[in-house]
Amino acid sequence: MVKQLKLLLINPTVWKLTFKVLIGLLVIYLSQLLNFSWLAGFIFFISWLLIYFSFSSEKQWLFSSFWLTGFYTFWGFKIILNFPVRISTSLLIYFAAGLIFFLLFGLMNLYFKNRLSAYSFFQDFLLMVIFLIFFHSLSLPWLFPLGFVLFFSLFFLFKEVFSFAGLNFYRRHAVISLLLALGTVEVAWLVGFLPLGFINGAIFLTLFSFICRDTALTHFKGGLTLSFVFIQISLFLLLSLIIFIFSPWSLT
Repeated sequence: MVKQLKLLLINPTVWKLTFKVLIGLLVIYLSQLLNFSWLAGFIFFISWLLIYFSFSSEKQWLFSSFWLTGFYTFWGFKIILNFPVRISTSLLIYFAAGLIFFLLFGLMNLYFKNRLSAYSFFQDFLLMVIFLIFFHSLSLPWLFPLGFVLFFSLFFLFKEVFSFAGLNFYRRHAVISLLLALGTVEVAWLVGFLPLGFINGAIFLTLFSFICRDTALTHFKGGLTLSFVFIQISLFLLLSLIIFIFSPWSLT
């Protein structure tokens, strides 16, 4: 363990990625000082653009994830600014943002050995953030605009994961991504009117997206079996029941 830690600390790639993560967090903090104004948004966009072009290998495969991460990070921190947050909570939020940045930048720099597992974890993390922002911002006047933003975000993320997995059925990917995004938005609107709370709602939608994405990937790889479907459905029902039990309208 100690040897692995030493190897990690002397790895130049880790330091390069950490430096880029710190730049991203510094730009967010600067945006916070500017109250996330239009000027802050412009500075953040230019900085994020420079970070994007600093990668030379796999950035084109993660184009959607990169820009959606930047967009929702800026939006999420802007929401957080409206609430009184303790220093410890603020540090925890910045740490979470740094973690998602490191995962993204590591994928773009070919740092992880099991890239598909790292990408799946990163995307689940990002989906959780997206759904948290969606449910927190959900209100009747903004129902359809938020729905469209969520739909296109999900469509590009689902489409990206199929390409990232090396599955070269582009038209089928587009159709399946369209159906998955549309179905998830429909479920999101339904869940939005249930008294689950925005955190439990986000967890439920992340679970739903994970199950759908995993099932679609398995189908394209030719490994979809009846037992796999049964396990996926059982897992979804069990975890959904736990989410509903611990919601404000608990069955207990």
